[in-house]
Amino acid sequence: MLFDGEAGWYNIEMQVAREDDLPQRGRYYSAAIDVAHLEKGRPYGELKQSFVIFICRFDYYGLCEAVYTFERFDKKLQLPYSDGSYTIMLNTKCSEEKVPEELRSLFHYINTEEAYGEDWFVDTIHEQVLRYQSDEEVARVATLEEEYMRKNILAEQKGRAEGAADRI
Repeated sequence: MLFDGEAGWYNIEMQVAREDDLPQRGRYYSAAIDVAHLEKGRPYGELKQSFVIFICRFDYYGLCEAVYTFERFDKKLQLPYSDGSYTIMLNTKCSEEKVPEELRSLFHYINTEEAYGEDWFVDTIHEQVLRYQSDEEVARVATLEEEYMRKNILAEQKGRAEGAADRI
């Protein structure tokens, strides 16, 4: 989900399954934000801060942290690059005591699909989810996407098995 805010441009992505290319996807999404917002020939100074936020139902790094925040910097001198691009990974499966107070209702909603009714952001998300769930076209596209993914996984497994059989 892409949106513009006062502080910058945002791309929020929900991740339910762990995939090894998540950092590369973050890099791609960050570049896509800039390309989408800065017209050719415009000064680079017009770029706002960009935030790619992955909401993960798993702990990508396995360190039991609620929030992982990344930005570019010089490794040797710890000098910030200051290009205004950030990638944030939220781990909704961490222990509750590690979750910042302002994220607790969001994490609860993602993990349980139950809205407290006390957080306008979570309430807005919940309303959108209900709207999408009742939309027949969205349900049809989601079903097609699931079928495509299932067939893709099966084809990959078959290809690997055939490749392994050829080596024997």
